[in-house]
Amino acid sequence: MASQTHSSTIAIAEENDILAVIKPEAMALTILSINDWSIQKEFKFDTKPTSIGYDNDIEAFFIGSEYNSSLIIISSSTLEQIGYLSLARSPSRLLTTTHFLLVTSKTSGFLDVYDKYNLTLLKSIHLGGSPSGISYLIAKDLIYVSDLLDGSISVIKLGDFSIASKIDMGSTATLTESVIFDKENEFGYIPQTYQNSENMNLQFDTAVFPSLSIIDLKANKNRRKKRIGLDVVDTPVGIPLTGVTFGDHIFIANYASNDITILSLQSLKLVAHIEVGHTPFGLAVDTKNSLVIVNNILDETISLIDGNNPSLIDNIKVTEWDTSTQLIQGQRLFNNSDDTRLAKDQWIACATCHFDGGNDGTSWFFPDGKRNTPSLFNSFRTAPFHWNGDLDEVQDVEFTIQDLMAGHGLSGGQPNCTPNCAQDIQNTGRSKDLDALAAYINTLQFPLAISQQNSVGDTKSYRDGKTIFESPRANCITCHTGPYYTDNKNHIVDLVSPGGAGQLINTPSLLGLRNSAPYLHNGSAKTLEDVLKLSEKSENHGNVNDLSVSELEDLILFLEHIRVPDEASVQTNLFKEYNEFEKAPKNIFANLELNSSIFEKNGVMRLKIDVSSAFNQPVDLYLVFLNKETNDFITINSDSSLSDINTLAKYKAHQNPKGLSTKSVVNFPFDPTLVVGLKVEFFAVLVEEDTNIYNPSNWVVSKSLELNF
Repeated sequence: MASQTHSSTIAIAEENDILAVIKPEAMALTILSINDWSIQKEFKFDTKPTSIGYDNDIEAFFIGSEYNSSLIIISSSTLEQIGYLSLARSPSRLLTTTHFLLVTSKTSGFLDVYDKYNLTLLKSIHLGGSPSGISYLIAKDLIYVSDLLDGSISVIKLGDFSIASKIDMGSTATLTESVIFDKENEFGYIPQTYQNSENMNLQFDTAVFPSLSIIDLKANKNRRKKRIGLDVVDTPVGIPLTGVTFGDHIFIANYASNDITILSLQSLKLVAHIEVGHTPFGLAVDTKNSLVIVNNILDETISLIDGNNPSLIDNIKVTEWDTSTQLIQGQRLFNNSDDTRLAKDQWIACATCHFDGGNDGTSWFFPDGKRNTPSLFNSFRTAPFHWNGDLDEVQDVEFTIQDLMAGHGLSGGQPNCTPNCAQDIQNTGRSKDLDALAAYINTLQFPLAISQQNSVGDTKSYRDGKTIFESPRANCITCHTGPYYTDNKNHIVDLVSPGGAGQLINTPSLLGLRNSAPYLHNGSAKTLEDVLKLSEKSENHGNVNDLSVSELEDLILFLEHIRVPDEASVQTNLFKEYNEFEKAPKNIFANLELNSSIFEKNGVMRLKIDVSSAFNQPVDLYLVFLNKETNDFITINSDSSLSDINTLAKYKAHQNPKGLSTKSVVNFPFDPTLVVGLKVEFFAVLVEEDTNIYNPSNWVVSKSLELNF
C-alpha cells in the first residue's frame, strides 16, 4: 500500500532507511540515510521539482514539476532515475494510494487519477478553484483535497472517483494546503489563514489571522466553534500551511514566520514553539527515530525535531546551493514575515496576498477605496503600479511594507512616497535588500498551466472575439493595447457608478484573466460577463451595447484565452521521455463517460454520442442501442456500422491500456418523424479481454444514457 498520507516536499522510505527531500529553487533532490544523515545520492534536474511522494508497493519516489508538466521516477532500491514522463496537466501536488497516483493542478482546477503501476490516466475530476494539497484517509479510502485560495476541502471517494462532499471552511478562509488526521480518524486539522477583508480600517494585525480549523471526519463537516487562533495559543505566526501528527502532538509549519507550532492533540494548547530555517514547507515523520523532519525549502537544510519531547535536535545541510544570490535573497524576503524590517509581529508577508506571485481573489479597503488584489505575473512590464498608478517603480513596495505590513522598511529611512511614490525621489538603489526584493518580483511570470490553457487554437469563435476586441466598434484596444494588453496609463472611468463621477484608474493588463477573478479595481465584477454588463452602462469603458449575444460570447472566449507572450510566461524545457519503470497493475480499473447531443446541420437532424474511456489493462468495448419497449438491440461494429437486430458485435477488441481520451462513436442523421416517441437506451460496456459480455461479473465498468425522441 501507499507509504504517505499527505502530499509533501519530503518523503521517507523506511524499509530502505532513506529520506528524499526536494529543493525546488536548487532544482535538486537529495536522498539521505536516516541512520546517520549522510547523503546517499543527489540529483540535479533540468526543472524545478515541486512535490514528492513515495510508494512502498513499487519502491519508487514520484517527483512532479509544475514547470514542465513532468513526472520523474526514482527507484528507492537502486537510487537510479527510471522514468521521465509528461503528465496531462501541470502538477501542483501528488500522492499515491493503494492503487492510484493522484495529481492536483491548482491552475486548471483538476485532480487527475493515474494507475500507479503503468501510469494510465484513468480519470480527470474537475474540482474548480485551486486544488492543491492531497491527504489520504486510508481507513475510509477517501481523499481530501485542499483548495489553496478559497480554503474549501473536496472529499473524493476512490471507489468510484466521485465527489462525496465539499466542506466549506468559511468565505474568508484562504491559504490552505493540508488536512492532518488524528490517530482515531475522528478529526482533521487544517492550518489556514482567515481574511478580514471587510475591515475598513486596514491594519497589519487585523487583516489576516493564522488559524487551525477542525473538521469532523465522520460527518465531513466544519466544526467552526472548535477553530483556534494560532496567534492566541502561540505568538503571532505567518501563513500556517502544512503539518503532521506524531504521538500526542500536532506539528504545524508556519511558512512565512519560519517556525513550528506544536500543540497537544488533547487540549490544543501550546507545547513548544521552535524556530527553523527559511520557509518551512513540508514535514515527514520518521517513526524509527521518533523524529519530525521539516523541509526548509529556501535554504540548504532540513530541521530534525524530537517527536516525543518536541525540541530542535539539529539542522542538517542536504545540498550545496548558493543561497546568497540576489534572486534567492529577494525570494526569501517576499515570503518572510519573520524579519521586523518587513512585518510587525510576524503577521504579514508579501506572499500572504500574493502567494507564489499570484492573487488572493480578495478585495481590501485601502485609503483610496476598495482594491482588488492583482497578480504580480509580468507586473514589472506594466508600470505604473497599483490601481491608481501611484507607484512608478517596483521598489516603491517599500511604502506597502512600512504602511500596511508595519515593518521598519528595507530602505533604512522613509519610503520616498510624498505626496505619492511617483512624485518623490526614486527608491531604486537605496538598499541592497529592497533591490533584491524588486529583482525577485521582476522574475515572476505566468505559470506554464495558464499559458497552456489559454491556447484554444485557431477557432472561429476565438478569431471572431479577437476581431470584435480590436475593432473601433468595441473600442477595447484603445487602452488595452500591445502584447500585454495595457497602455500603461491612467484613465478616468465610471464603472463603479456608471454615468456618475469617475475614478482615476491605471489600465490593467488583460493577460491571465481566466485565473484572476474577481475583476475591476474594486473586485465588484465576479465574472467577465459582469464586466461587460457594467461596460454597457459606462460612458468611458469601451462600447459593447450593440453586440449580439453570440458576439459577447465570442468576446468573452477571446478574453479568457488571450495568448500569454513567451517572455511573460514560464518557458518549459523540452525533455526526452523514457520509462523503465512500468509494472503490471494488480487490479483492473477503467472509466467510461458518455455525452450525447441532438442538433441540426444543413437542415438535417443528427445524433452525436461521445465516449470517453480509460483502462489500465486490456479490455473489449461493446456499444449497444436497446429499444426499451421491445428489448431488441443493435450494436455498433468495429467499422462504425450498425449490426443486425439482436446480433452482438464488439466495437473494439483487445484494446491495450489507454489513458483517458474521447471519441465520437455515433454521428448520424435521422428523420424526426420516424422516431417520435421512441425510447432508446445507449450502453457502453468494458469487459475483461475475451470474456463473455452476458456474464455481468466480467464487466469492468458500464455506463448508459437514455435517448427519448
